[in-house]
Order: sequence, then C-alpha cells, then structure tokens
Amino acid sequence: MTALEAHDGDVSDGTADVFDSPPDLDNNATNHHGISSFSLENLPAELRDQLLLSAPDLPTLRSLIHASPVMHAQYRTNRNRILRACLDRELDGFLVDAYACVMSRVCALGSVRTDDTITGFLEAYRRWMSGLGQRPDLHSVDPGYVRWLAAFHLSVARPLARWYSTWAVANLVQAVSSSAGQEAAGEITTAARDQNVRTLSRSEEIRIYRALYRYETYHHLFGRNQGKRQGGFRHHEINEIFFCLFDPWEAEAVGCIDLFVRDRYQAIFDQVKGDLHHTNPRFRLANGISNPEGSFDLDGEHDGKRRNPSPLQQA
Repeated sequence: MTALEAHDGDVSDGTADVFDSPPDLDNNATNHHGISSFSLENLPAELRDQLLLSAPDLPTLRSLIHASPVMHAQYRTNRNRILRACLDRELDGFLVDAYACVMSRVCALGSVRTDDTITGFLEAYRRWMSGLGQRPDLHSVDPGYVRWLAAFHLSVARPLARWYSTWAVANLVQAVSSSAGQEAAGEITTAARDQNVRTLSRSEEIRIYRALYRYETYHHLFGRNQGKRQGGFRHHEINEIFFCLFDPWEAEAVGCIDLFVRDRYQAIFDQVKGDLHHTNPRFRLANGISNPEGSFDLDGEHDGKRRNPSPLQQA
C-alpha cells in the first residue's frame, strides 16, 4: 500500500469492485440522490443498461447501482463495459497519468524493478503523453485493473483532491494575510472562504488529479512496496528520468502533493512517536533493564530524511 492508498480503504486488490456490494435493502426505495428504485426497476433491461452506461461520473454510477437489487443485478451483467465507459468520462484530461499509475503497480510492472524496467516504463510514459506512441485505451486494459482504478479514484483520489484544495487555499490565505494589512487580509479570507465553498472547475480538477496520479506513480517506481528493487538511481537521475517528463510547474504540483501528504501525516507521526521510542516504559523489563526490541526511533528516521531529502522534496 502506498502513501495515497493509506488514506482510505484497501484498494490494493486488483480484482476488488467498489460497486459490487449489494444495495441496502432496508433503504432502497429512494437513495440519497433522490433516485426512485421503483421507477428504475420498471424500465426495460435495455434502458437500465443504457442508463448505467451513460452515468457521467463514478459517484452517480454508484448511486444508480445501489438504487435497488434490480439495478445492481443489471450492473453485474455488463460490469466491465459499464465501468470502462464511466471511467472514460471520469478520467478525461488525465487518462494517460491514471493509466501510468495502474501499469506501474507491482502486479503489472513485475515484482522485480530493475533500472532498465523503470527507464523502459518511463520512456513508454513519455510517448503516451507526447502522442508519439499508441495512447492508452481502457478497453484494452485487464478488467481487474479497471476495477482497481475505479476503486482508487472514487475512494482515494476524489477525497484527496477536495482535501488538498482546501489545504492549499488555507495555506495561501495564511501566507498572504501575514504580509497584508488587516483590512486586506479580511477581504482575502472572505474570498478564500467563498473559493472553498464553490466546486472546483474542471481544469482545476484535472491539474490536481494529474499531480495525484503522478505522485502515486513515483512511489510505485521509486518507493517501497511489495516488489523487489534491483539497482538504484541517485536523486539527480530520478529528476532527469521522471520529473523532466513534465513541465516545471507540473513537477512543482507533484511536490505540492508531497507537502500535503507529509503535513497530513505529521499529526499522526507526533502522536505515536513517543509510544514507539525505546525510552517508553513499555520497553522496560520487570528488572528495570531496557529492552529496545520492537521500538523504533521515528525522530531519527525523520531527521535522516530531512538531511537527505528525496527528489520529491526538491521538486
């Protein structure tokens, strides 16, 4: 499980289907989007199928599927085609980056990541983005990968995009307020509050989603995961082969996602570091002798990372 996947439920199983749980039979007359299950159940099967194929986004598709047992069964009869059609619309504008994220996972790239494997994959990624090679097509992707991507986007990427936008605006307000007069700061805060309330524009969403998926791909390739790593790159080499795929402001966006994730985990880090440190009484035997087995110096690990920042922190 990588940094982003840890924020929500387990989406590591490539065959999992976030929509495949049966609907709530005690509350299926009208779902939370106001969709009447009785009217949907009375539609011919062909129209129910077309309705699912036309869902504009994943949350709407989930609501339709969970509207009634009949709609759930209809989804099951044509699941792969319905998911691919919805994802095509949902991922429009960043499909290449989402595809790279899926294909850089251990189960797709292979359990042994050599330097040649990584550079070969990134060369393919470059061709996908430039349009020089065959562009990714969800219809040629393994159904298990499609289901993983749907689960990841709905359960991880969508919530994180909202949290990140709120976090970024709050940081902007704080930075500007510190250098502005009291009256100007009040106007900025009001404008930022209005910005938080309104929905992100599609172009804003695309920029955030691109950064999120590129951040996840980075960790698939260069981070710690269930695969084995053979070889290694220096930081400046990672900058050259990965971050130079993107424009400077796009690489900076990936770095901003890294700052957001680190900031979100800092509170958890501070909360547990004392419990794991070898000086905690739990690691002291009955005779008073310290037994550090099972302890961990999170502060030392954290300081080491700060002394040797990753390419993400330098992006």
